[in-house]
Amino acid sequence: MIVFFVLFVVLMMLIIIPSQIFSHKKALQEVQSSLDVRLEQLKRDFQFRTKELARRLKSADLAEEEWQVLTLELEKDTRTSIDLTNIASQSSKTKVSGFFILLLVVLSIIVSGLSYKFSGNYDRVKTQSSLIKQLKNDSETIFKISSVVAKDPSQAHINDLYLALRSQVELKPQDVSTWRELALFNASYGRIAEAKETMKIALKIDSKDLDLQVVYAQLLTQSKESSDIILALKMVNQVLTDEPQHEGALLLLGMSYYQLGMYQKSILTLEKLLNLYGSGSNMANLINQRISSAKKLLMDNNTTNQASKPSAISNANLNVRVVIPDSIRARLKGDENIFIYAKAIEGPRFPVAVVKTTINALSDLVNLNDASAMQPQSALSKFDKIKITVRISFAGDVGAKKGDIQGSSEIIEAPFEGATIMVTVNEEIQ
Repeated sequence: MIVFFVLFVVLMMLIIIPSQIFSHKKALQEVQSSLDVRLEQLKRDFQFRTKELARRLKSADLAEEEWQVLTLELEKDTRTSIDLTNIASQSSKTKVSGFFILLLVVLSIIVSGLSYKFSGNYDRVKTQSSLIKQLKNDSETIFKISSVVAKDPSQAHINDLYLALRSQVELKPQDVSTWRELALFNASYGRIAEAKETMKIALKIDSKDLDLQVVYAQLLTQSKESSDIILALKMVNQVLTDEPQHEGALLLLGMSYYQLGMYQKSILTLEKLLNLYGSGSNMANLINQRISSAKKLLMDNNTTNQASKPSAISNANLNVRVVIPDSIRARLKGDENIFIYAKAIEGPRFPVAVVKTTINALSDLVNLNDASAMQPQSALSKFDKIKITVRISFAGDVGAKKGDIQGSSEIIEAPFEGATIMVTVNEEIQ
């Protein structure tokens, strides 16, 4: 068996070596030409990707730190590829060998990998170019691709829709409807953080659009951060102040109250929404089902509360002493908002007690008790373990922002009988 293998190798060498010798000059020219083309391609790819990263930084799609890291990686990898290609070019001018052929294959793999990483493969670029032409010539392009995805949600069709949406916002960066569609697309595939950033761009373009505010609030309700949920409820309530019969806002608020266990508020909100629909419609039937479910859960809670024994800690309260280091206080003007809140270790995502004030108005001790609960059935006295957080907001927003300063206590166990808890505010949110 080995003999046959050796003979096979020898035979292949006898066939390959002569052809290698006779085609030596032609091979050198082809290799040199191929490497020259590759160098030009690397330069073009580098210019394209640099502009793309700059665009994403400008549109707030990338943080500045992330942009710097990606730019450095791109420069380093492109420089490496160019150096390797130049080495191969010099080698091709002197000799053609089995080692050189192997090196050329390895270089091709490396360059192809880098090209795919930073600029996408040829098919993707070709597809995007085709989509851009379609978008320019046919305003129904995204609708048509969405219809295809609805019928056949294959990865290829989903990628086409994503590319179309990205291309559309590049072609029409002031079109809030496309930014909204892109955000909803990202949200539908679990990319909530990207969806929220996309909606922020849309709101910068048109901050008064109530529909955009409701979509952004809906994304915030999917967050695990209690501050995001509080901000979402605040935004939706503000929309309803401006437009009391806004269907999207009523639906989101009613469903959010339901999910948070605030069934009485959920019922009242959904009943307002129900009045906007004709009886017997599909939407009216769905709303009625949720109202009936909320009423049942509310009745069950009331029955449980009546049957339970009076709590020994029904008058639970804690005093919070906020400590702000001099280095932090020196940065403050005094009108910054400061939030002091308690959150249950095992309980709702929103705080069970919260107090909002300003730095100038901050008292020596801040009292958290059942009266400072966001919802009576989720008051401080209902839980056994809580954690207190104090956050200074420079923007004045309920939601935590980069640059805000906060501090937290250790886990505190019941009974909460007026104990004083010290919280040092010295951690800057990155």
